[in-house]
Amino acid sequence: RMRFLRIAFGAAGATQVLSAREARTTALAPWQGSRLALDWTARGDLPRGQVRLGYLMLLCAETALPMGGAVTLGQEAGGQWRLEAAAPRVAMDEALWSVLRFGMAAAGRSLRPSEVQFAALHAAAGPQERTLNYVVRGDGLAISTA
Repeated sequence: RMRFLRIAFGAAGATQVLSAREARTTALAPWQGSRLALDWTARGDLPRGQVRLGYLMLLCAETALPMGGAVTLGQEAGGQWRLEAAAPRVAMDEALWSVLRFGMAAAGRSLRPSEVQFAALHAAAGPQERTLNYVVRGDGLAISTA
């Protein structure tokens, strides 16, 4: 879990690359034996900054899935990330999730330590010229970059 958090929140040089195996193994490790079942579908070696986006998306999704669920996380053509979560229950604080699109001020309050991934994801997406989108469905949640 520590390696996962270092990649998600740590500094990364523009040229740092994670092997496909390391990115996958590190992504899966924290969720083994938990209520969250992760299917990592990203392929090939990836820049660490891009992996950070995927990992932070996963941490954000976890907050909305109190009963767990099945999550698929991968990249589409053009390097866009897509997370799909099927879950028995989705619980979202809309003000908190609006931080992904509009930044810290959108929350209307200070974030708790357990919510910093929302600000970190918003901050990480900007330099990569990515916007973040999310939608709640009756059977789950989807998050993507564009």
